[in-house]
Amino acid sequence: MARRRQTVVGVMTTPPKFGDGLSARDIPNLQRYDAAANQYDPDYRLTPLTIDINISITDPDEPLSLIDGRDHLTNVQWYEIGADGSRTPIVIDGGSSTPGYGAADAWSLQVMKNAAPGEPIRLLMKGVVVYKSDRFEIERTINVSCEDSTPSVRCQFDLPGVMPYNPIHDGADLPVKLIVYENNTPAVKGHYIPVWETQRDNGGWTEYGLPASDPDYEPTDYWMDVAADKCSAVIHQDLMAEGVKIRVRLKYSREGNPGAVILADGDLSMAHCSLEVVRDLGGWRYRVLDIPDSIRGFKEIRARMIFSDVKGDIADAEKYFTNRWYAGPASRNLTESDAIGDGMTALIAVSKAGNSELAIETDPKEREPLKAWADSDGTVITDADGSIILI
Repeated sequence: MARRRQTVVGVMTTPPKFGDGLSARDIPNLQRYDAAANQYDPDYRLTPLTIDINISITDPDEPLSLIDGRDHLTNVQWYEIGADGSRTPIVIDGGSSTPGYGAADAWSLQVMKNAAPGEPIRLLMKGVVVYKSDRFEIERTINVSCEDSTPSVRCQFDLPGVMPYNPIHDGADLPVKLIVYENNTPAVKGHYIPVWETQRDNGGWTEYGLPASDPDYEPTDYWMDVAADKCSAVIHQDLMAEGVKIRVRLKYSREGNPGAVILADGDLSMAHCSLEVVRDLGGWRYRVLDIPDSIRGFKEIRARMIFSDVKGDIADAEKYFTNRWYAGPASRNLTESDAIGDGMTALIAVSKAGNSELAIETDPKEREPLKAWADSDGTVITDADGSIILI
């Protein structure tokens, strides 16, 4: 008797493959903000940003076609993600839509507000794709970012912040150059006007070199010459007394109208730089010469003083130092009444010793720097040729 046998052959199926993502349409989801001009590029308030949902389905049963998964997309919901991770639903329903958002079409979100520099708008899209018997849940995010493109304006001098001036060895004139940068490249000269200022004796800062007709005119502004383009100056160090503090503040306009910029007193929010020049004779020393070990046989002694520093003996030391000589009996302390003269040399009578040994003292000091001769109103007095008279 023949027996019947049955074989079951199964049908192998390969599930479809899904691909998805979010992308910006037409314009980028990255803005640039210029705070100086208060402008966004692009400005989503004027040209909304469209965020597209992209879904593709590859079906092995239809190998020659790529299926647009958006036709099978349901339950779409958009959210704005807060800095703390919270999710705020975005409502798109005509007049009751969430401010700053809208719908471009059934599958896209329009962003109609701008991001803040460094604070991106984080968007989340959730949805479900149902294709044949398969169900695919989607959860994707995209950022709308903004970069700060405000021109970075800065200025600096071509010298260190503090410059010592040693009149013994340094030249009297110190050239200084102002360098201005926009975003680390040399700035366009038409974009800025330097304002040179100096610190006054009362600690306040005012503009340097104003004309005599200006109510803030300072007659003592004779120690620096600022170039016509205000981008350089020459400091006459021999006229600055003990030292000066200089500051430059920039009137800046990227649109090329710096003259319209008003600088408030003490406002350092704009680009600025400073320089201090200090008179400093450095480390100096002195020695007294030509004084014998014993005064026996002498009626007078001609003594002299030599000043020196790290570079050796100082020529014309009387230009930089003063000295007062004292002589008297060694049995007591010398006083001002024992002063016998000033200068680098002294002729000392041995009789100053009385019945004691002879004591000789010196009192060397740095000479006060020269200053312009001025009257009680501060007006600088000049000679017939208009040159400043120094005293």
